[in-house]
Amino acid sequence: MPRKNEFGAADDEATHPDSMRAALAEFVSTFVFVFAGECSVLALDKVYKETGGAELASGLVAVALAHALALFSAVASSTNISGGHVNPAVTFGSLVGGNWADDWIYWVGPFLGGGLAALIYEYIVIPTEPAPHHAHQHHQPLPPED
Repeated sequence: MPRKNEFGAADDEATHPDSMRAALAEFVSTFVFVFAGECSVLALDKVYKETGGAELASGLVAVALAHALALFSAVASSTNISGGHVNPAVTFGSLVGGNWADDWIYWVGPFLGGGLAALIYEYIVIPTEPAPHHAHQHHQPLPPED
């Protein structure tokens, strides 16, 4: 008989293939949701800069629809595998309700997926502006060696 931990779940549950598959599904679905949402805001920013703000109201609707479609696809793709929580607030609700089993899946997967999406967005997707080129750069000469 497997040993139980303080939450009443078996200790080998974390390495069970179904648990790992559910955690991966939560990771991927949250990554897709966060990344699509961030990129839709980036697209709105680009349109806003090009049009001078004329398309702001319709752009906000487009961003909201992009978030809705991203959330729909994230939940739909992970529902049969992990239940499609995607949001740790949903897990917190089940935690308050007393359902402790498998909660690590719904905390670890979304936080890592959302975090990776944010890092990729921040360091890879966001266009970086080139450093300003100064015509007259002042460099201090190296001191002479004795």
